[in-house]
Amino acid sequence: MKNTLKILIAIVIAVTGTIYNVNGQTALINSLINQEIFFSPSIMADSAKNNELSGVVYKRALKDFQKNFGNVNNATWYGGKNGGYIAKFVNADVRTIVAYNPSGSWAYTIHYYDEKKLPVDVRKMVKSTYYDYSIIGIAEVHFDEETVYMIYLQDEGHFKAVRVHNDEMEEVEIFSR
Repeated sequence: MKNTLKILIAIVIAVTGTIYNVNGQTALINSLINQEIFFSPSIMADSAKNNELSGVVYKRALKDFQKNFGNVNNATWYGGKNGGYIAKFVNADVRTIVAYNPSGSWAYTIHYYDEKKLPVDVRKMVKSTYYDYSIIGIAEVHFDEETVYMIYLQDEGHFKAVRVHNDEMEEVEIFSR
């Protein structure tokens, strides 16, 4: 049950983030991502300010962030209503969101990127079935020990969302153009 809930949350987050790229519905996605559903926009913009923030929870999250993403210096932090934290940044054309729970422990990471960065085995699996479709975006979601790829495809008449998890592929949604 707990893993199913986490997968559903990961899918919702990935779909909302990628719809932004796919359909250009900036207002809708910005409202979903930036509103109080997941976190409030109490922005702590520059890294010097980030390093001076106090609080054991934030320090735990920052320590984990620096351990896993140490070379990132353009992260923007958001404090959550539930006491958690979200860090957003772009590195090497990959948009990343890292979430920490109220105790400051890592919760999940989402990487958004294009087809060129998709692992070869995952790309091959998708393209062997959807060979007439173009891959227009990917959301790679990490939580617990799991990795889920949400792959967004298009042809002349449709958009499709496909989930790849544990070497299994499933069509999640179809949208008409």
